[in-house]
Amino acid sequence: VKVATLACPCCRPSVAIAADGKVYVAYRHVYGDNERDIAVATSTDHGERFGEPVRIANDHWKLFGCPESGPVAAVQGNKLIVAWYTAAGGHPGIRLTASHDGGQTFTKEISVSDGIEAANHPYLSMADDGTIAVVFSGRQAAKHGDWNGLTPFAFRIDTKGHVSATTKIPADASGQRYPTASLSPDGDLYAVWSGADGAQTSLIRGISK
Repeated sequence: VKVATLACPCCRPSVAIAADGKVYVAYRHVYGDNERDIAVATSTDHGERFGEPVRIANDHWKLFGCPESGPVAAVQGNKLIVAWYTAAGGHPGIRLTASHDGGQTFTKEISVSDGIEAANHPYLSMADDGTIAVVFSGRQAAKHGDWNGLTPFAFRIDTKGHVSATTKIPADASGQRYPTASLSPDGDLYAVWSGADGAQTSLIRGISK
């Protein structure tokens, strides 16, 4: 089934399925003159057909190339939640929005990476009780114009929709990127990311409550 056309070819799409059978596909759509914004296409018949995609935020981020950074999505109760990277308005970072009407409209986006440089590549995990965690990589702003290395960050969305503060996940070294995560039944967040240590690449597990 073709979900949509004009999809940015190198940005990973995301799928979320609601209890009522709606299927949501979030992806980066190429609008007009290379505006690469996130859209959601919705199916109300269990994925047989998809409606016209809805632009979830008016970023109007123009880029003559693929940013290689796709959105993540999940259904929490009757609410669709989407997180993504954009560099719109000269303020690059991770944004968050929600739809309360089955993907027809979306709330005003909020930034969840303020004060974090090079925030990118979000990954979402949801626990059985509906709690959501989102992890991404970024750099804490350094003094005197120096560059800190990439490290993983995380925030949570509880079952009432409250978004926590974004916190740095402890890492033994800098240069950590592409984090993924899973929430355990007792609320622990297990995060895994790749990192460079000399010529080696390693996977590390971090736990954050």
